[in-house]
Amino acid sequence: MPAPPPVSDDGTPMESDLGEDTSAPAPVWDDTSREEAQRLARDAMTAYARPDTPPDQWWAEFSKHLSAQAAYDYQWVDPTSIPARAVTGPASITAEPSVYLAELTVPTDAGTYGVLLSRTDGPGPWKVERITPPESLEQPSGEPA
Repeated sequence: MPAPPPVSDDGTPMESDLGEDTSAPAPVWDDTSREEAQRLARDAMTAYARPDTPPDQWWAEFSKHLSAQAAYDYQWVDPTSIPARAVTGPASITAEPSVYLAELTVPTDAGTYGVLLSRTDGPGPWKVERITPPESLEQPSGEPA
């Protein structure tokens, strides 16, 4: 059973440091949650793997899948630097480290990418935190691919 949300002296739910309401239910791992994670990972990689798309259009379509931190991290990515051009299969969940995180892989024409997803609460959507290129494509500088 999840812990109750913190409450203020007057008994109302407190907000987190991020200003988020902490009264939302905790997420659960179930078939629907797994399907949503797989769909998001595939959709995000489909939006990501389009190096021939004009940068403004690429960003508008890709960024809607990202968490706030990922949007900050990926805002300067040049889509022409992305070697993948197409998703070639379904996303697969490789790890469920917590009910708030999911690790998936998505096959592309340039190899299999890793996708880390997060969510903040039960009703909240999955968001992309990180896309990791196949080992053969990883950049030594540590820049997002």
